[in-house]
Amino acid sequence: MRASLLRSLALKFLAPAVICLIVSGCGGSSSGTGGGGGGGNGGGGNTPATVTVSFAGTPSALATQVGSGAFTAATLTSGTLTLSLPGGTTNFAVAYICPDGGYIQQVVYEASTLDGTSYMALYCPSLATEPTGTLTGSGDVSAIAGAGYLGVTADSGSGYSEGFLLTVTGEPQPISVALPSGTDRVVVTGAYLQNPEVFGSEENVLAVRNFDNMTVPGILNGGNTVTLGAADEVTMQPITYKNVPSGFPAPTTNVNYEWSDGGMLPLSNEATTQYPAIPASAAESGDYYSFAAATEMSTNGGGGEAGVSVATNTTANGPVTFTFPAPWIYAGPTPSAQPVFNMANSGITGKTGVLDTIALSWSPTSVGQTTSVVYATANYLNGSTNLAVPNLTGVSGFLSGPPSGGLVIWFADVEQSSAASLQPLGPNGTYIDVENGGSFTVP
Repeated sequence: MRASLLRSLALKFLAPAVICLIVSGCGGSSSGTGGGGGGGNGGGGNTPATVTVSFAGTPSALATQVGSGAFTAATLTSGTLTLSLPGGTTNFAVAYICPDGGYIQQVVYEASTLDGTSYMALYCPSLATEPTGTLTGSGDVSAIAGAGYLGVTADSGSGYSEGFLLTVTGEPQPISVALPSGTDRVVVTGAYLQNPEVFGSEENVLAVRNFDNMTVPGILNGGNTVTLGAADEVTMQPITYKNVPSGFPAPTTNVNYEWSDGGMLPLSNEATTQYPAIPASAAESGDYYSFAAATEMSTNGGGGEAGVSVATNTTANGPVTFTFPAPWIYAGPTPSAQPVFNMANSGITGKTGVLDTIALSWSPTSVGQTTSVVYATANYLNGSTNLAVPNLTGVSGFLSGPPSGGLVIWFADVEQSSAASLQPLGPNGTYIDVENGGSFTVP
């Protein structure tokens, strides 16, 4: 089950560019205690405030809450949501529905003006489209030992990137791939990929060549074949794990190379004792590595899971060490259509930079499922350790919750970040995380 934890970590770590709410240029820092809570005031402040949240794409339903008031339907103006908070009120919440094919996801962010007043939510890539063009050319990775695939990844500076893989037969391979239109940074990689058709397949990049100012649509490298060789190969760097909880399996680490302009190159999704560091020729000022090390085990007689993780960003490419927090063993909430989670954790609750997350999934089908997710900051929580999905059934377009007799898969997560809650980690940030998961049947 370790892969499920790593997938959740990947979403969490990539959240600033994909699905999560980000503080953008806001002042203040997160303070207060951890846990979950309702819509009361986060404390302090008699000055009215204006909160803005920008969206990429238009949600199918949108609602807001100010202080402890009711959720009311809201609309966007030029892609931006604006909330006005009266003096003495610091807490607010934003809820939206993100449809994605067969998946329906309801997301609620519960935050405080103490976390910031300007936010950006790039929440649903399927609804936020960007123009693409075709990049053509050819590449040869046959000189790279173990490379079974040639990859192409690009970014136009808008934070959007895309990868492409094709089987290598020991000779130059044609490249024809849709990438963000504009002037792109493009990398060509040689990689080991266990099975490109299987989500979560083991992947390790073995060589990297970087190209700047490639015009898309256009031709890569002036039409000359990109031939990767010894100068493009990665160097393996050691990984050390400390305080791995007793009974948990050996950790694995997800490693990405984050570009200064918002793109990202996945380097390894199941690194164990070593990770691939890219050659100096492929690095640029402002780039950095992001790591997410994790391990999990079955709990509650096999009916649940508990996991611990450590994530860090660094501009260095040398040895890395991860020190894990103590595990959080939680049996889960009392079964209900609207369960209340007890998010108390002695190792994290009460510290700064704490964010609590709960998620419920139900009604799986062959093409998707329904999920409800709540994020709550420490400032919003204000000492409470209870967290539940707000009742939004009175607002048009929102979920009514799982049905009686239905099976619900639940997830609960407590993290502490070196950045303030809901802020991106940046080039040298870290966080620790404990999580639990399980299931119950709605009475």
